[in-house]
Amino acid sequence: MKNTGFGFLTGLGVGVVLGLLYAPRSGKKTQELIAKETQSGLDKVSAAGKRMRTQAENFAEKASERISDVVEAGREGYREQKARA
Repeated sequence: MKNTGFGFLTGLGVGVVLGLLYAPRSGKKTQELIAKETQSGLDKVSAAGKRMRTQAENFAEKASERISDVVEAGREGYREQKARA
């Protein structure tokens, strides 16, 4: 059991050292990249939300117009039937 723990810690240490030696960017550059990508993702989500809101508003407006047309047609049909009676 001791060999396994020692081997794990040794491997972890070697991995960390190699990672630091061969890292493509510094920590600061990596933080900047993460911040930039996060902001880009938030911007995309915001833009998609705005598009969806516009589509929902357009849909609601068209539905309201159609409902108004149906109500008016119903009233007109009622007036015609009432006039015939």
